[in-house]
Amino acid sequence: MFTLFWLTYNLGLRPEPIVAVGTVLTWCCVERTIATRRLAPPASA
Repeated sequence: MFTLFWLTYNLGLRPEPIVAVGTVLTWCCVERTIATRRLAPPASA
């Protein structure tokens, strides 16, 4: 994930926090979908 993000945007700053937050938010949305069986969380993920 980090390499894909870095190669795409080629930022001078280190993007690990951005990548980590995005990955965790996506994971939480997927887990919430499994728990509630609704379609809104995967649409946002």
